[in-house]
Amino acid sequence: MDFGFSAEEEAFREDVRRFLKQEVTDGVRAEVESGMGFGPHTWGLLRKLGAERWLTPQWPEKYGGMGATYVQKFIIQEELAYAGGPETLIAVSMAGPVVLRYGSEEQK
Repeated sequence: MDFGFSAEEEAFREDVRRFLKQEVTDGVRAEVESGMGFGPHTWGLLRKLGAERWLTPQWPEKYGGMGATYVQKFIIQEELAYAGGPETLIAVSMAGPVVLRYGSEEQK
């Protein structure tokens, strides 16, 4: 059994890695390591992740996601950790999925 990534997944990993190498700056890492919450550098990174649809990868495209697979979501999270970026937000990883599943169309 092969537990490696497919060629498509490896290409996606490289895209994410290249993006984060440029966008996770020393300012972002300092804010993350401080444990004091997100500062302007981290919020800037989150906006850029959102523009790539990588902030909410498994959400449907209709609601700002990319309709990603679990593997793609894992790749984004793993590469963020390697780069020293922030963990996902509670709104993205906990509250959002509940609204997507049980909320009205207006709430979504």
